[in-house]
Amino acid sequence: MPTVANGMDMDWHIDRARAENLEFEFHPASGLAVRVLGYANHANMGSYDEAITSFLAGREPTPDIVAHRQPGRLKTGFGVNTEYTRPSYVRVFARAGWNEGHNESFAYTEVNNSAQAGGDLNRSRSWRRHQNRAVIRSRRRRPAHGRRRGQKHLTQHGSNPAPTFTRRGSSLGARRTSA
Repeated sequence: MPTVANGMDMDWHIDRARAENLEFEFHPASGLAVRVLGYANHANMGSYDEAITSFLAGREPTPDIVAHRQPGRLKTGFGVNTEYTRPSYVRVFARAGWNEGHNESFAYTEVNNSAQAGGDLNRSRSWRRHQNRAVIRSRRRRPAHGRRRGQKHLTQHGSNPAPTFTRRGSSLGARRTSA
């Protein structure tokens, strides 16, 4: 696992920082692939709930996720991906993902609920353009639970309705205002 969220430097001590992933791939029919992924990340992660509670108590001017890091925190989640390719030129897909949303994300995107669906059309021979495809995609993302909770409280307290959290001392937007 990285030493900081989405960082390049790794913490090589697997007793305190590691990721466990399990993925299965099935092919129940010709052209159909189904993939299921589950993961558990252990790292020095911050708690969204603790950062928001401290902010609301007036101890911090912004929700500071870094100030609430603790070694050994656990973040779990899963994903499902299905793809169907017709023998001719059409491919469709659907993906969905979830994570627990209470602790800082370290190696996966910070989305508690996400879903995508789409497809593409590859008619390179009839279009006489070998690399061209027509693609359509739709995506739905929902922020992690802690961020949604922060947005609700910040809006009620008259602050920025799009809460963000401080990382490494740089504020990303949320400020508490006195009522």
